[in-house]
Formats: sequence, structure tokens, C-alpha cells
Amino acid sequence: MLFRSAPRMRRHVQSFLQYSDRLCSLKIKTQGGKFGIVCAYAPHNLKPTDDKLKFYEDLSFVMGRLSVNGPKLVFGDLNARIGQRQIGEDDVLGDFCFGRIAQHQVDIPNRDLLLEWCQSLAMIIANTFCPQPQERLVTYHEPHVGPADPVSETGFAMLDFLLVGAHFQNHIRDVFSDRSAVLASHHFPVTAI
Repeated sequence: MLFRSAPRMRRHVQSFLQYSDRLCSLKIKTQGGKFGIVCAYAPHNLKPTDDKLKFYEDLSFVMGRLSVNGPKLVFGDLNARIGQRQIGEDDVLGDFCFGRIAQHQVDIPNRDLLLEWCQSLAMIIANTFCPQPQERLVTYHEPHVGPADPVSETGFAMLDFLLVGAHFQNHIRDVFSDRSAVLASHHFPVTAI
């Protein structure tokens, strides 16, 4: 993972730690204390279950080691097609979900692992609590679809998320993607305010 900081932000960075090729953390100093950002890249849904379980075990370890007196935020490609919120998931998912769940049957889908992990740490998927049109909810386009094509459940998905503690939800004003950004990726950058 590569870490770059805007020049004006460098003096606020207290630490950067890379734990693996899938996880790193950044500790930022502010006037009110410190907050942490974890960058995460989960294994694809079709990877072996042991790999996926190890990722969430490692993510829990990183979160536990991140010593801050402010919020801990997880940004990244969680490779979980969450689809629509189901009964009993309103503690983790908001009203603004997009897409369908993964179509390939696996023993334990990434969706289930992500939601279980969030519930165990009282975290929410902040993207789903911010009202946005579909064009700003989607964070990924399939290889056979162009980034500016009309949004559809077969061509687009939400895979990149901001996870925050439920107690911090009111501090997140907005989370959205930018389909107009030109990246060498099928993912769109996600911005949080």
C-alpha cells in the first residue's frame, strides 16, 4: 500500500503503519486529540473462507492496536456486495443501499462476514446512511460496463465503504463516490465529510 499525504496535512500525521498488503493504519493529530484511519482491502468473495476469516481477524487486531481518543474509521474495498438491507440489519445498514448480493454461492459470503464484524464492534456502514442518488452510491463498475454508463444492478455495485462506530454516526455529514474521476481501476473514489 502506498501512503501519500497532502503537504499541509503532513504535520498532523502522527504515525503510519502497514500491517500487510491488505491493511494499514494512519493516526492523525487534531486539536481535540487523535483519530485513526484504517485502510482495508478484503479478499474477494470467491477466495477461501480461511483467507476471509483471517482478514477480519487481522482487521480486529489492527483496530485494537490503534490507540486514539477519537474515532476509528475504516475505509476500503471490503469486496462485499451488500445488496438491500434485510430485516434485523438496521443497526449496521441505512436506507441507502445499492445493488444485489453476490451471485456466486460460497460457504460464507463477504456480506455476512462484513455485517457480523460491524455488529460485533457496534459499527455502521456509513455510505448507506447518507442520502445519495444511485450515481453517487455505486463505487465499482464491472469490466464490461463503462464508468459513465447508466447505473444498473448488473453493471455496478457498492464494494468500497466507510465504517464508523455507531456512536460517531452523527459526525458523518456525507459519503459519496465520484464516477467522473479517471482512475486506472474499476473502482470510484469515495469521499467522506
